[in-house]
Amino acid sequence: MNKIVLESDSLILRDIKETDIINIFNKVSPLNVRKYLSTVPQPYTLENAQEFVKMKLDNQLLEKRTSFDLAITQKSLNSSGIDSLELIGIISLSKIDYFMGKATIGYWLGEEYWGKGIMSKAVKRVIEFAFNDLNLNRIEIEAVVENIGSNKVIQKNGFVFECVQKQAMRSKATGKLHDGNTYSLLKEDWGKSFKI
Repeated sequence: MNKIVLESDSLILRDIKETDIINIFNKVSPLNVRKYLSTVPQPYTLENAQEFVKMKLDNQLLEKRTSFDLAITQKSLNSSGIDSLELIGIISLSKIDYFMGKATIGYWLGEEYWGKGIMSKAVKRVIEFAFNDLNLNRIEIEAVVENIGSNKVIQKNGFVFECVQKQAMRSKATGKLHDGNTYSLLKEDWGKSFKI
């Protein structure tokens, strides 16, 4: 598959590049960003960021990707071309099962960008990509019960609450177990009212 670039009115979501390593390290290092993430360790090192990027670059070479891990960038941060846009977070469409027609969305955003509607726009654009370009039928998403901001993003994008899974999520940064809210969105439901 070709290089992925997804655009909305104010964002460009693009494939992760080697030059993103420092921004990934800087943006995800604060504990507030990582405290509800199940995959980002404590401490988070530059080597961790390098290994993460290498894994994502390898995945980009697959003919049929198993995940799409995209840098979230704002058009307003730089006007000299897509490649110069600064990563402020990451959104992933992962666990893709093309036969079953389903995948999972996960994300994080640098703390200074919270509360500005950025993640809601990124999620909307990835939903559109999943349903229209990949022809998936179902998207699943989970959020720690206490993570109010993430739950709001999910609900705003039309996901339907399915259940609470008790102690189903463990933060790799803190080691703490959390209850997790599980949501889903079907293509037929999204098509009714949640297009960009």
